[in-house]
Amino acid sequence: CFFFFSSRRRHTRCSGVSWARRCVQETGIRCLPNDKNIPGYEKFSNEALKFSKEQFLQRDCEIEVEHCDNRGIIHANVFIQKKNAAALLLEAGLAHVHTVGKATVKHIDIYRTVEGAARADKKGIWSGKVQLDFTAPGKKSAGYKTLSQNQRALVSEIADATSFYIQDPTSKQLGEIEELLSEFDEDKFGRLEPPIKVGTPCVTQFSGDGQYYRSKITKLHGAQDKYKVEFFDYGNSEDKEGKSLRKMPPQLINLEAQAKHCRLAYLKVAPYDHDAGEDAANYFREITWERKLQADLEYLDNDTYGILLYPIGQGDLTKSINALMIANGFARISSDEELPEKYEAAWRPLEEQAKQKGLGIWKYEDCLLYTSDAADDLLCVDLGGRRIIKKK
Repeated sequence: CFFFFSSRRRHTRCSGVSWARRCVQETGIRCLPNDKNIPGYEKFSNEALKFSKEQFLQRDCEIEVEHCDNRGIIHANVFIQKKNAAALLLEAGLAHVHTVGKATVKHIDIYRTVEGAARADKKGIWSGKVQLDFTAPGKKSAGYKTLSQNQRALVSEIADATSFYIQDPTSKQLGEIEELLSEFDEDKFGRLEPPIKVGTPCVTQFSGDGQYYRSKITKLHGAQDKYKVEFFDYGNSEDKEGKSLRKMPPQLINLEAQAKHCRLAYLKVAPYDHDAGEDAANYFREITWERKLQADLEYLDNDTYGILLYPIGQGDLTKSINALMIANGFARISSDEELPEKYEAAWRPLEEQAKQKGLGIWKYEDCLLYTSDAADDLLCVDLGGRRIIKKK
């Protein structure tokens, strides 16, 4: 190894092969990026680079090639004096295990064991002093997970009847966050420094009340120095100028987001651009906004929770918010999901009654299409990975 681009990417001179000099990158791990806008990232990025240079620079190495990407970068397992370079970075707490898609990593079991030991010893990035969110902002974490959880719920943001956010009003952490931000000094923490990236956490004022809130960048608006931010403790978003975005204090960086993105479990709900969509959104707001609710978390589908909502103290499935949306014709039972028998028994009669009365979506010819694959040739919109047919 004779030149380092970063702690895990380096130029390597190889003998006896046609690609004598290539950029080589370890598979299965990732170090923190050198980002001045996130507390701790610059520090541990520089420590990882220093460690790599001390351990590997001007040393003979062996390479197990996994593949070469379309940029010409060799993805490989690198060994220095028979020691796995990736495992050494993990052992020092200067990297974390990282895989892409369904790609297999030859030494992944070793990497997870070594990472686990570094976590237990709170080495490096595991010291609790930095934000460790390894899901790329704007991308979904893969998978579907069945849940069996419940919590008190306050609806904090409604995009439409298909997409909303809830908070736990009993959470003490939300109050602590708000108290810390009430004393926020924008001069002390300074503006975000370029390049500002999607996913960067920050603190900025909400135009509705002028108060400071935690947020993150979700979209870059070209060269206008304007950014879309999401206030992730509540779920709402705004466009902000770059000069208004401040670095987040370290004591706030690792606290869990206080709002969960949700949808009504097992239902297809009329989206806003459906003919019944505006009425569906207004009705959903009427029966949920500023009301004390109980949420049963049924599953996590990528980053969205499928939930049942009830008024506090109400456990009757036919009185749930889900059931009310069905009964008033603003939702139908999804054919894409396996509906538990108890919900089938409680909700199917309500759906049949709404259909017979021609309520909500049942007034329109396209209501039966607004499921799955029936509309490859029709105008569609993709909401949360679900295909919804829009009225022509």
